[in-house]
Amino acid sequence: MSTSFNTSTTAALAATTRAGTSRAGTSGARLLLAAAGLGLLAGLLWGVAARAWMRTISENPEFSWAGTLSILGVTSLAGIALALLEALRRRGVGAVRFALVIPALLMFASPGMAMLPGALLLGLALAARGPRWLSVVAAWIAQVSTVVLLYGQPAPLTPYPAYVQVGGNLALVLALGAAWRAAFLPARP
Repeated sequence: MSTSFNTSTTAALAATTRAGTSRAGTSGARLLLAAAGLGLLAGLLWGVAARAWMRTISENPEFSWAGTLSILGVTSLAGIALALLEALRRRGVGAVRFALVIPALLMFASPGMAMLPGALLLGLALAARGPRWLSVVAAWIAQVSTVVLLYGQPAPLTPYPAYVQVGGNLALVLALGAAWRAAFLPARP
């Protein structure tokens, strides 16, 4: 059983990387490399925005380089994984692509866990699978859960009002939801 899964996984990935040319005339490997590059850039930019937001709401705005670099590394890895997931989805790769969700989940470790419900529910809502009311309910729950989780924590002593803190978190969750949308969409035939 394990051998057939590994064989089918390897065959699907090999077919993805050598499968002819795309509409723009680039090979499959170049398409995946371009997706990984864009994902790296998007993840890095999201990590920089998240770190700037953390500095804004922190009681003690001094951070270590090790912590900053680890956040940027994890968000870059998540960006690459989610961009490759989307590229494979567009190429019609089925369930094999969901293995890329695992490294992307690392960004929700530790304090990032507060963004998990909002990001995943918003990704589901933006994928618009199922009835429209389900997407609307998922989007509302995503945003409300983000606000409730933030207000449930003790407020840091910063010069910024609560709406700056909550608004920054909602903006970060919205960007994550847009990225996680790919995990909920079906493969293109």
